[in-house]
Parts: sequence; structure tokens; C-alpha cells
Amino acid sequence: MAGLPALARGALSALGGVLLALGLPPYGLWPLAFIGLPLFLVLLETGRQANWRSGFGLGWLFGLGYFTLALHWIGYAFFVEADTYLWMMPFMLGALSGGMAVYWALAAVLAKRLGGSGLRLVLTFSACLAVAEWLRGRLFTGFPWAAPGLLVDGMGGVAQAAALIGMTGLTLLIVLWASLPYLVLSGQRRGAMAAGLALLLLLPALWGWGELRLKGATDAMVPGIAIRIVQPNLPQEQKWRDDNARQILDDLEKMSALPTPEQPQGIAGITHVIWPESAVPFLIDESEAVRAELKPLLGGRTALLTGAVRLDRKGEGEEPDAHNSIIVFDGTAEPAARYDKWRLVPGGEFLPLAWLLEPLGFRQVVQTPGHAANHVCLLLREDGLLFSGDHILNGSTTIINPPDGNMAHYIDALDRLDQLCSEHGVAFILPAHGHVLGEARAAIAQLKGHRLAREAKVLAAMQQRPE
Repeated sequence: MAGLPALARGALSALGGVLLALGLPPYGLWPLAFIGLPLFLVLLETGRQANWRSGFGLGWLFGLGYFTLALHWIGYAFFVEADTYLWMMPFMLGALSGGMAVYWALAAVLAKRLGGSGLRLVLTFSACLAVAEWLRGRLFTGFPWAAPGLLVDGMGGVAQAAALIGMTGLTLLIVLWASLPYLVLSGQRRGAMAAGLALLLLLPALWGWGELRLKGATDAMVPGIAIRIVQPNLPQEQKWRDDNARQILDDLEKMSALPTPEQPQGIAGITHVIWPESAVPFLIDESEAVRAELKPLLGGRTALLTGAVRLDRKGEGEEPDAHNSIIVFDGTAEPAARYDKWRLVPGGEFLPLAWLLEPLGFRQVVQTPGHAANHVCLLLREDGLLFSGDHILNGSTTIINPPDGNMAHYIDALDRLDQLCSEHGVAFILPAHGHVLGEARAAIAQLKGHRLAREAKVLAAMQQRPE
């Protein structure tokens, strides 16, 4: 290995990371970890001892291979409205994988300096990588996804050890066990081999203990609690289409109320209904019409726990903060509690290093709910153009159809677009229907005035004939 060119050593190191990642769900090929990790340790040991950059580079490439495969699923989000977002995928996924790999690079540098070779290197690298993973799950809001400890998903009863040592402990054991074949490759003495064998025997011992623990487990029912989990399992490309909002809500309500042999009364016998993450493509907590629908469904007795997109609204003209939340509605369909997810997916749920990436054009998408809860406009700053979609049209006004549409949100979004046009010198608006609009800010002001004037007429008519 020492005589290989640097490029070949780097490629083999990345391959080792890929082999380790193939042990994760959904692949479950965990025996490949017993090839990938020894391969990396041989490369690390045979690298130049005095050059820390060698250890950092090998560790970074090892982590890059691992995280690129382990986190590839994040890239799927960019296929939703691919015409707008797909170009970002290699940049965001590459930056995320490369950033996570820095933790592994630092672990490799430390292990190389402290570990030497043989069993000592195995123990040192396992400990350093476990610490690196612990830090990865906590620093900068933390990103604990795809820890090597998740290989136990395919290892039967071994997963039960999580009850004793947690995910960091599982990562330590997985890396330790999978690294042990390196002792054979490095020609260790009998004492080291015997110690390695003893450590490896912990694997079947824990596996057996876990299986016994599962056999002895009992299901403890809580009196008076009946939970119904609702999952329509909609494809992403259908879930976020404006014209599907009504059908999605109808399906969720129907499945929530459905009688079953276990619950012949339907939802009347259910105390808690759980809907999935971002269950509906509109702001459910801000829709009075939807809450009016939910009130008779919940009947004053059933609590609804649903994943939902939620907005923290700020001052006039300021873009709100969006949250991926769990919202609890009580039996009268009033919001009773919420939890905002804070361990977020970079590039998928927030833009890391926004101060650096925004000027480069990575955030040209402006949230403009109103016509639809998930409507966006595109701002091309360098050319002073606003692609307004269905929010601003030429020759007609867009429909605002509750519950997905909301006039107050629509007016707020117009104010936000006006502010952006002022800040970036936008002169032209390119709508989805009709010709190009010149004098962008004047067009927005005219549209806002028209909407408010129409609203005033409706209000005046209702005041004249309140009955």
C-alpha cells in the first residue's frame, strides 16, 4: 500500500467509506464494513508518519465516500420542481458530505498521531471516530444522521445494546469490531490477536443477549389511550401540487374517521390521531376554514398531532421564518402545543453559510403564499428580473381559494416582493400568464390597491345588508 500513487490511495480510502456506508439501511450489507474499515486503516498506517496532511486527506476521503452514499437521499428533494432546484443538488450534497467528512479527517489525524499501528491504532481510531460522531451530532445545531452505529439495523439483537450505551456507544463498537480484521493484515503478534478475538466475541454475545431481551419483552397497554396513525403515503411530486390540497385533506380526514374491526366506532373510539410530517401543503394552523372542518371530526375528545409547515411572521415587508413543526390540535381543533424541529438538513431545510451563499445566487427562491400555501417566486438579481409565477399575472388577477389560498398572506407576499424589487433594482416582472410587466414596483402597487379596493367593496356591501 505504501508504494501506491497518492491518487490510488485516495480512491481506495473513498472506496472504504462507501463499503462502510453499504452497511446502513436500506442496504444492510454490514459485513462489507469488515472490509472497508481494515482497508482504510492499512492506508492510514502506511501513510507518511511525519505528514499530518496525509492522515487528514485519507480521513476526509474516507468520510466523503461514506457520507456521499449515506446522505444521497437528501438529493431526492431537488427533484421536486427539478427545473428550479436540480442544479443545486451536486453543490449542496457535495458541500454537506465534504463538511461532515471533516470530522472524520480530524479523527484520522488524531488517531495517526496517537495510535501507531496494530491493536493500538484500532482502539485509538475507534475512540476518535466515536468522539467525532458525538461532536457531529451536537456542534452547529448538530447533524446526527447516518451514524455508523446504525449498521446494527441489520444485526438483529445487537441493536438492543442502544438501551445501554446509546448511538455513540454503538458507533464505537461497530467501528471497533469492523476494524479488527486489520490485525490480520498487519501481521500482529499472538497477544494482540488474542485481545482482538476477545473483543470480536462481544459481537455474538451482545447479539444473543439482545435476542433474549426481545423474547422477554411485553406489550404494556395504557388504559384509556387509543392511537391511530394515518399515512396516505403520497408521492412528493403529487403532495406539493396546489390542485391536490383539497384531496389530500379529504383523504386524511377520511382515514382518521374510518371504522375498523378493532375500532368499529371509527374516530369516536380514538384519543390521539397522528398525521405525517408536513401532512398538508398549506398552513393548517392559520386556516380557520380547515379548523372548522376538523372541529366536528375531533368531536371535543380526540387530539390531532400533525406535522406541518409553520411560519413565524415578522414585521411588514419582512420574509417570515419557516419551520418544520409538529402541531397539536385539541378536541376543539384549536392549536394546543407545537414543537419546531431544530436539527435541520442543510440545503433541504435551511441554507448553511447564507451570508456567503446568498450573494452567489443559492437563495433566489422567495416564499409567496397566498394563491397557494407553497407558492414561490424566483428572483434573478443579476438581471433585475422577478419570475412571479401565478402570484402576479398580466391581464387578470390570480384566484385565492381557501384553505390553500389566503388573502392576508397574499398581500403580505406582495409587500415582500415590493421590498425585494426596491433592494435589488428589479425593473421587470415575468408572470406565468401574460406579457412582461414593466415598472415592477408600480405594477405591484397597482395590484395591491386593486385587491384592497375590491375587499373594501365587499365589506361595504356586507355592512349595508348585514342579514
